[in-house]
Amino acid sequence: MDEVTKALFDSYPMDNKGDFFSAYVYMKYIDHFIYHALNVSGLTPKERTEVPDEGIDELLKAAVQRVAEASPSLETSMYHGKIVKVQDAVKLVSQTTNLSVKVPETVIPFKVARDIMLENPQSVALGTCACRAAAENPCL
Repeated sequence: MDEVTKALFDSYPMDNKGDFFSAYVYMKYIDHFIYHALNVSGLTPKERTEVPDEGIDELLKAAVQRVAEASPSLETSMYHGKIVKVQDAVKLVSQTTNLSVKVPETVIPFKVARDIMLENPQSVALGTCACRAAAENPCL
């Protein structure tokens, strides 16, 4: 495992190491995850130009199913994302003041999650909205 993958694996407690695999395939193959998520939700995704190995694709389908089963309730949904305006993203990633936030062991509100992220600006990941990139007719 490379250093980042090992850190992700190590971040899971011994009882939950199995959750690592869903997180790993989600992050490594997010475009294919979104492809399957759009299919499951009844939306039409763009045709994929390349397809991952059959075993990886099966893991992705299982991860999508797991998210879909938990998604009807905010208490059980494990997928959260936030689209922000460019000027707000610039503010988020250029934050230089450390913030002190005690992290709860439950799902936290966006405002608290934002503050935690601002405390760790070197750990922020930005990218194209995977849903928009995978959808045949994306929202704009």
